[in-house]
Amino acid sequence: MIVGITLLIVLVLAVFAIPRFLAVLNAATDDIQTNPTAALLKYPQLNADLAIFKAQLKTIRRQKASPNVLAQKSILVVCNPISGSKSALSVYHALVKPALVLLGISHTLIITSRANHARILIRDDVSLLKKYDGVLVLGGDGTLNQIINGFYEACGGDMPLFRSRSKTFSFGIIPTGTCNGFSASLKALTPLEALLNLAKCTTLKPVDLYKITSHTKSKQSEQKTIQLSQLDMHCLSAGIIAEHDYLTESVLRSNPLRMTLAPLIVIARKKAYPGKLYLHGVPFTKEEQRKSNLRDFTKLRACDDDDVDSDIEKKSRPGWRVIDDEFIFMSVINTAKAAHNQWFVPSAKPDDGAIYCIAFDTGENNAGFL
Repeated sequence: MIVGITLLIVLVLAVFAIPRFLAVLNAATDDIQTNPTAALLKYPQLNADLAIFKAQLKTIRRQKASPNVLAQKSILVVCNPISGSKSALSVYHALVKPALVLLGISHTLIITSRANHARILIRDDVSLLKKYDGVLVLGGDGTLNQIINGFYEACGGDMPLFRSRSKTFSFGIIPTGTCNGFSASLKALTPLEALLNLAKCTTLKPVDLYKITSHTKSKQSEQKTIQLSQLDMHCLSAGIIAEHDYLTESVLRSNPLRMTLAPLIVIARKKAYPGKLYLHGVPFTKEEQRKSNLRDFTKLRACDDDDVDSDIEKKSRPGWRVIDDEFIFMSVINTAKAAHNQWFVPSAKPDDGAIYCIAFDTGENNAGFL
C-alpha cells in the first residue's frame, strides 16, 4: 500500500510539478530562439550538423550531374515554433537557413502564432501559390497536414485542380515535431537527414493522399449536419491512439515524460469503442499477403444494403465488407511508420497507391499493445 501511494505521488509530481518548472524555464529562454548565435548555444549539436551537411553536399554535387530540384527557385518556409521540443526556430537559424543558402534556394520565413495558422495562411492568400515554388515545413506531421489542406481549400476543394497545381508545387518537411512519423517513413528522422534528402532530390516525387469525409452538427442548428472533407497523407486514428495523441499534445504537452506516461495511461484504461469498419479492398496475391502479413478482406462478412452508409455509391456495395465489433483502436495509414519509433506497416510506401487499416478488438491483451 505504501509503495502504491508513493508511486501515485511520483506520478502526480511528474504530471503537474515538472510542467510548471518547464513553463518558467521556457519563458526565460524564449529569446534564445531569435538569433543564430543563441540557437547554437542552446543546441550545440546543430553546429556539428551544419558541418556534416557542408561536407556531404560536396560529395553529392560530385556524384550528381543534375541540380537540386529547387535550386534557383523560391520557397515559403513555415515554422511552427511550439512543435515538439520547441526547437524549430533554433533549427531554422542554425541549420536550415544556411543550408538553403548553400543549395541556392531563396526563401521567405513565416512563423505560425496560433492554432491552425498554417492552414489559414495558405488557404486565404492565393498569391502565395503563385509567388513560390513550394513550401518547406519546420514542424511535425500536423503542420504539414495543415499546409496540404490549406492548399486544397485554396483550390476550392476541386481535386482535379489540386492535382494539376501540385504537379509543379513541392511540399517538404524538416521534422521538429513530437512523433514525426511521416518524415521518418521517408527516412528522415532528423533535420539533418531531411536536408540531405533535399540536397539529393533532383525530381519531385509523388505521395499518395486520401480523403476524409466527416459529418458534424451545425452551430446554428443541432438538427442540421455539415459535411466536412479534408486530405491526409499520413495517419488517421481513433480509440487508444487518439487518446494517446490527446495526452501527449494537450494534457501532458509540457511534460518531458509524456511519451512514457501516455502509453501507460491509455493501455491501463484500455477503453473500447463500439463501431463498424467498412472495407472495399483490392485483390492481392498470396505472395503479397505472405510478405506483408495482410488479412484477406474477402473472407470478412459481406455488407447488406442496410449496413452501408447512404453516402457510399450503391454500385460499389457488392464489394464491401464489414467488421462489427468493439475496437480498442483503429488506424488508417499511408506510410510505414505512425511515429519515428512506431512501425505500423513496414512494407508500406507513401506512393504505392494503397492505404492500410489496422484494428485491435477487445480480445487483445495488454502485452500485445506493449
